Amino acid sequence: DAKEVLKPEDEVGAKSECDESKRKRLEERGSLIKDLKDKIKTKEELEQLKKGKDSLIAKQIEQIQLLEKELKEQIKESEEKLKKELQKCNNKEMRFEMEEKLRQVQQNTEPTKRSMLTFEQTIKNISNTVTEWRVETEPNQEELNGNTQQKTHRTTQKVTEEEIKLEELDQSLRERDMQIKSLKEEVQTKDSEIKALKVAYEQQTKERSQSRNTLTASVTDFFAKHLGTGPLKKTIDQLEIKVKTMSDQLQEAEYALKQEKKKREQESTLKDTRLKEQEKYYEQQIKELSETTITKIEQLRQENDEITQELKEAKASFKEERESWTKQVEELRAAQAKDKEDVDKRIAICKRDIREEARQFVIEAMRSAVAPEIQKVGQQVRGMEQKMDQKMEGISEKVEGMGHQLEENLDKVKQEVATLNEKLDESKKPSAPLITGEAVTESDPTYSCTQSKIVSDTNVEPYFDPPVEETGMTEVTELIATNAEDDTK
Repeated sequence: DAKEVLKPEDEVGAKSECDESKRKRLEERGSLIKDLKDKIKTKEELEQLKKGKDSLIAKQIEQIQLLEKELKEQIKESEEKLKKELQKCNNKEMRFEMEEKLRQVQQNTEPTKRSMLTFEQTIKNISNTVTEWRVETEPNQEELNGNTQQKTHRTTQKVTEEEIKLEELDQSLRERDMQIKSLKEEVQTKDSEIKALKVAYEQQTKERSQSRNTLTASVTDFFAKHLGTGPLKKTIDQLEIKVKTMSDQLQEAEYALKQEKKKREQESTLKDTRLKEQEKYYEQQIKELSETTITKIEQLRQENDEITQELKEAKASFKEERESWTKQVEELRAAQAKDKEDVDKRIAICKRDIREEARQFVIEAMRSAVAPEIQKVGQQVRGMEQKMDQKMEGISEKVEGMGHQLEENLDKVKQEVATLNEKLDESKKPSAPLITGEAVTESDPTYSCTQSKIVSDTNVEPYFDPPVEETGMTEVTELIATNAEDDTK
């Protein structure tokens, strides 16, 4: 949400001014939230696996209970049939035949005993698998607090192991089904044999109805001897005891499973509550952080707007000041040019005056051939030279003062431009472009405002110490020399 609120222009400013510590905290909290989500996903997967295992265990228990019911019904039917047949036996021959048949039945019951033993072993295996599943399905806090990669690897290993165990259980169930089928076939064979015995018994009863009274005593003895303490009774009692023990074991297993389910439900509820509390806490932290980031973004926007306004005002003031300084510089240049013209005119006038005065003095000197007059003329010439030197010194001082004023004005302009550039550099932001010479030319395409060069002293130096040739003093000296030669002549 905070990233959506940010604009692409504002993201740069926000990222540049935000502290790295806050960013690290946000990244750490995001990683914690991701870890919690991964833990929740792994927990959901474990719960689904537990549900699947519980359903398989319940199905297997139902199948075992059905098998027990079928076996009990078959045993009861066989016992009832045997009792009915024994009650019908009243003859010695029938007794011997029944004893032989009982022996055959005992021989036939041996595979049933073996099947019961295998049945007991399968039930033990089931109980062992149930205990293993308990240990495996119990959630471990260290695994939940571990890394998600290790959890996924362990879950895959557990799934493979559980699939192998399920395949083994399926094989055991198939073996049980085969055993049940074999038992059913044996029971059917026994039923067929019993039916054949019934038919033979009915025929014999019809033929030997007269000998029933004599055989009653023998039959009672037979019941007392064989059924009361016979091997068949013992086998039946043993089977009943085994069935009872099996039922007790199944009840205990069911009770243990119920308790484990309750414990798991309680643990899952506690963990769900803890996870919900953690989610609420992290959601509150995220909300607070988002609110703080939004407020900071708004503050940064306001500051950016203020800075942009200040930059606009500074640019406008800088343009105005630059225009004013350019005007002042142009005025100074124009004044300097005028002063130069005036100085040049004065120098030219001075030269002309000096030449005319020199000529006049020379003419007067030539007219007067007297030496003292020549000396006077020389003195006058020297005085004129001194006067001219004084005038030239005053002119040079004025020119120097003008040059100093120009230099001072230019230094002031440079200082003010430097201060303005410093202000602009301080107020610069990533959004504002740098102010360079190219930027000045781009902002002023008419080239009316250009950067002035530093005024050198080359334009003023010639006027400080003018050469003798420009003043015309060479001609005067030559004339004086010629006049002196003429005088000597």
